[in-house]
Amino acid sequence: MRTLMKAAGLALLLALSGCMEETERRIEFQVGGTVDLAGIVWRDADGQHQEPRAELPWVHSFTAREGHAVSVLARSGNTSARMWIRVLEDGEEVRVVPGCVCDGESVTVQTAGVVGEWGP
Repeated sequence: MRTLMKAAGLALLLALSGCMEETERRIEFQVGGTVDLAGIVWRDADGQHQEPRAELPWVHSFTAREGHAVSVLARSGNTSARMWIRVLEDGEEVRVVPGCVCDGESVTVQTAGVVGEWGP
């Protein structure tokens, strides 16, 4: 009887763990601005990447599980440029961030978040 109860408990645990799989979301990073090129560094489900001379507008789409940390940073040496980042999750806008000349030498824009848990 005890073996039967253990087997039933294990089957229930396995069934519940299948129900608690993390949901995958479709994420899209969009970088735009008044310049033609920018250096972009981003972290997606596959790790960190960079494109030193990305053409704007730049778009990167990928899937990631809820709870996964993602980020994107763009930089241009043209201090009179304007740049921004827009992030979509499953087609809905979750974040828009304007760039700034924060260091006096370049326009920088960056954002980071957690898939499924985008805050302000």
